[in-house]
Amino acid sequence: MTRTVSYRISAFDKTTLTELNNLRSRANDLLSKFTFPLSDGVRWMPDGVRKLFIDEIKRSDEAGRKRFKEICGTDPEEFVNKKAKQIEEDANRMYQELRPNQFLDSGAIEEILGTLKDRLKEAIDSPFTPKVTSSIVSFEYRDESDQTSAWGQALVLLCAIADFPRKCVSDRHFMRGLRIREEELLIAMNVLDDAFVQDIDTRGIVRRAEEELQTLQNIMHSHAEPQNRCEAILKLIGGQPYHEIVALLPDITANTVSEECRI
Repeated sequence: MTRTVSYRISAFDKTTLTELNNLRSRANDLLSKFTFPLSDGVRWMPDGVRKLFIDEIKRSDEAGRKRFKEICGTDPEEFVNKKAKQIEEDANRMYQELRPNQFLDSGAIEEILGTLKDRLKEAIDSPFTPKVTSSIVSFEYRDESDQTSAWGQALVLLCAIADFPRKCVSDRHFMRGLRIREEELLIAMNVLDDAFVQDIDTRGIVRRAEEELQTLQNIMHSHAEPQNRCEAILKLIGGQPYHEIVALLPDITANTVSEECRI
């Protein structure tokens, strides 16, 4: 049996590295605001949202590149040379965890510094935000059996479509970091002509959002067939009263209370 031990050496301190990693992960945060989930790792972006998403990605990338250059400047070699002593100390500390009281030779240190310089040069000339790839997906209806359901993916999608505008309105942190206006995003993501979005300017809309999120939670916790739950969500999106929605779900009553208030 063999064991492999690896260490990571960076030219940045822990705080700076965390800041840069948070900026780089911005693409994933944006995806959750401009797409609907279909399954694990697969999301759907409506055509009308694509340009808005690209604009936000560009803004995020520009902000990340600007911050990166503020931290390390435009000369990677000079930046790494200034950090060389600290980098050498970090490398030797890691090395001594395996070989106490021994030090890396000068050749190994130079190789580490050279690698860091090359990586910084590449980072400066490359997009800061990771690229997002896309492909065409479609539903394929298949006959159901006792073990499979053709409605599972549709249920996930419909739940997300209904959840989106209600969470956007009720969660005051939902739009944080976005330059797009809330109204513009809600209209772009309104793919099923949601009655809630039509009433967005009415009094008490935040409380309505919270109540309908609870209803959505009850639907998703129901043991009814996925097709029935899909129909219930469509009724919610269509603005139908609660009693008509739960009529499709035999195990849900008007008094059903979930321990959670969000999905």
